[in-house]
Amino acid sequence: MEEQYLKEQEKFTEKELKWSYWVVVNKDKLKKSGTITLAIVAGILFLYGSIGLLFFYSYQYKELDNLQKQIIAPKLNYSYLQEKNNPLPVEIGEVTVLKTKADKFDIVVEARNPNQSWYLASFDYYFLVGTSQTRIKTSFLLPSEDRYLAELNWTSQTNFSDAQIVLENLKWQKKPDFENLKAKVWKFAIDNADFVAAQQLGLAEEVAISQVKFNVANQSAYNFSRVDFVVLLFRGSQIVGATITALDEFKSEEAREVKINFYYSLGSVDSVLVAPVVDILNPSSFMAFEKTAGELK
Repeated sequence: MEEQYLKEQEKFTEKELKWSYWVVVNKDKLKKSGTITLAIVAGILFLYGSIGLLFFYSYQYKELDNLQKQIIAPKLNYSYLQEKNNPLPVEIGEVTVLKTKADKFDIVVEARNPNQSWYLASFDYYFLVGTSQTRIKTSFLLPSEDRYLAELNWTSQTNFSDAQIVLENLKWQKKPDFENLKAKVWKFAIDNADFVAAQQLGLAEEVAISQVKFNVANQSAYNFSRVDFVVLLFRGSQIVGATITALDEFKSEEAREVKINFYYSLGSVDSVLVAPVVDILNPSSFMAFEKTAGELK
């Protein structure tokens, strides 16, 4: 048994010796083959890496750059935060000047409250016309309200085509739940707004009298002590006429027909804008409900 084991060891040793001898004899060939193999592998890796970089810069770089910008971009809504803590300023449009007579002018400008939860309860405004100043008026702007401010029938011996509005003494109040209130109260239905020229009124063409008429209904459950209506006449996008009228004691479910005369030449009119104006955040805008017999006084 022991002799057989030794013979097996001798056979294994002979194999190892033959293998070692072959390696020694062919070591230069093996070294050369290894170098070539490593070079091929390195070339493949370099080619793969180059293709990867080319693909990255061609297709994925922009995506990565956009992702990086999104990561570092501020996530805060600064406009919202500013409005939450301080109201944004009133936005003012272009002032329109209308010459109605030889020395009479109407001045109109669009004003917008960009704040959804801030109420401009009171402010004074006037127009600067050259070195002159119009009368100081007081008004308001509801949250998100877009409305026209005006100085009508202003007397000036000098012609002018431009004016500048000035707002002063602005008094802001926070009103976070205004939209729900507006949905309940602001229910004015205006229809059949129409411009009637002098000829349609049965007057001579040279008579400078025309008329605007419209129907309005108070579809809310509230009685208003007074509701103003700004009426603008347009030729295309240009304002060619302006006036303000008022309805006193405009009660719930009441409907009225309104007619307004213009006593100056307007030319052609394409459209009529009628906009109600009432401060629904001011309790004095509302009338008390009438008490019926049997109710407590």
